[in-house]
Amino acid sequence: MTCRVGETNNSTAFLGQFAGAAKGNFRTRALIESFWNLTHNETGERLVFPGQTGSHARVNAPEDLIGRGKEMDLMLRAMPALPEWVFQNLRKPLPEFNEAVRAIGEINERMNRRGIMPGTEHMIEGFVEAGLVTTDFDLPGIGLVARADFEERLKGRSEDDQRAILAVCKASARKLSPREVFDSRRGELVPWRREALAQLLYPAHRPEISRVTKNGLVVIEDQDVAPSALRFLAHHFSAGDEFETVINPMVPDLLFIYDARANRKGAWLGTLKLWGSVNRADDAAVQRRIGMAEQVKRELLEPLTKMGGRLAKNRAEDLEHNNAVLGALGSEKKTAVAEARAAMMTMPD
Repeated sequence: MTCRVGETNNSTAFLGQFAGAAKGNFRTRALIESFWNLTHNETGERLVFPGQTGSHARVNAPEDLIGRGKEMDLMLRAMPALPEWVFQNLRKPLPEFNEAVRAIGEINERMNRRGIMPGTEHMIEGFVEAGLVTTDFDLPGIGLVARADFEERLKGRSEDDQRAILAVCKASARKLSPREVFDSRRGELVPWRREALAQLLYPAHRPEISRVTKNGLVVIEDQDVAPSALRFLAHHFSAGDEFETVINPMVPDLLFIYDARANRKGAWLGTLKLWGSVNRADDAAVQRRIGMAEQVKRELLEPLTKMGGRLAKNRAEDLEHNNAVLGALGSEKKTAVAEARAAMMTMPD
């Protein structure tokens, strides 16, 4: 694996050294100039994203965030008493967390697709040098058609038809959009193995000590990952067990747990699955949760079931042995044993 970190400035390696040429690294500069900076710009409009400073922090000062937060807290407290349509139509001082996540995701996706439609050309440095260009064809009555779609349309047509189409269409070169570049190599991506990802996450984040609750859960509170507490299923462990825990913010439905003992500190133990709440109005989600709860119950009862099976087997063997021993007795002794056994069965506890 190769990890490339781009410089954010052109500082010298040591004091007194002559400065180098003022230029950017096209392999990494796009992440800074063409993503983070644009995201700040797009979310800096306070009418759309109230409470955001964007890239205009000197104008959109954050002093009013405390007041906005207090007003938003009052609105959230009143939400259970309001009809849903009323709360949804209120103008909120801050965007609700999930709404903000969806809105920023849509903005980022729109930025990633710039370059596909006319008027959305981008100036990301290095795309031409890297050969990240394509050709679109403007077909009369149809509009712009991507190169792959254009070639697909030509398949199966006669040479005369192809020449006629090429004569009336207009070809225009353009740089690929970031989304097209990513999707073109997406099939070559290999998912991280969990054990390798665990080794990467542990030194990159500050592990926290977490304990298993009496309900068989590990509860994590991290405002940088989720606005409310996250509960992870740990029913295979005992209440009070301690671990070092790390959450991957990109995959918050898994909790990586590590040994917290001094002699084994940092050893990866595995992952725990998220045990979140479900919407009771969603019948399918409720049924899936019931199935998961049944599976957990079966896993917890499995050791007892196996022990009960062994006890039943031993009891059957004991009865068979005793019957064989009693079978060797005479008729009178058999009758006496039977009477004694019957008397024991009728005795009060």
